[in-house]
Amino acid sequence: MGWLLFRRENPWRPVVLTSQFRIVAECLLFTLLGVVAGGRAGGDYSFVGAVFLASTYYTVSMISDVPMRDRMEGTYPQLSRAGRAPYLTFVVRSLPVVGAGAVAAVVAGVVVGAVTGRLDILVAMAPGIPLLVAACVSGGAVGLFVIAPAIGTRYDALTYNTMTALIVVFSGALIPTGRHGVLDALGGVLPLHHAIAGSRAAMDGQPWGASLLAELAVAAGWALVAAFTYHAMDRRGRTTGRGAFSS
Repeated sequence: MGWLLFRRENPWRPVVLTSQFRIVAECLLFTLLGVVAGGRAGGDYSFVGAVFLASTYYTVSMISDVPMRDRMEGTYPQLSRAGRAPYLTFVVRSLPVVGAGAVAAVVAGVVVGAVTGRLDILVAMAPGIPLLVAACVSGGAVGLFVIAPAIGTRYDALTYNTMTALIVVFSGALIPTGRHGVLDALGGVLPLHHAIAGSRAAMDGQPWGASLLAELAVAAGWALVAAFTYHAMDRRGRTTGRGAFSS
């Protein structure tokens, strides 16, 4: 059902002309900023991070539509009374969005890599494709979490845009790690940080299994935080009649 809903609301032609065009443009912008800051080497560094960041349009931003849809269409009460945890339903319905994030990142990498002469870097990243998948999973987990407190308010766009900005700054996608302890510490609990580090290690022929496990651990942590948040919201709505879904 989640896949059918995703297909209905995201026909491929409008997606290519709007969402995917924006994703490719942002990937190109980040890569060129790297060139401006550090020449060819800077562009190569930023390109790797930009490919991963390309997934966040879906995994952090668009995934918010999954729980928001039940709020807007007034279907959450039925979902809550169905005897299943609403959060688990949201997770399953989010899987197509997470997959779309991975596809969007690969497409952006191919297009920008071809335009800027960096397809060889993309090929070198290919063995670490599980890292991109893990990054999309962790991005999806944090995307579901950040939208939860804002459902039913006017601040929904602020939450996921703020989280995306934090990921851009702290993930190590554009700003090299190891330069500031605070940046690395905050980045370590945010999506993409470990996956990007692992991808760069894989390109250098170094082991990246630990980075994959660390990224999955981040995903699991945010998934648990999100589960607790949605459970608390649902319980409050049942006991008091007040909640983000019922306000």
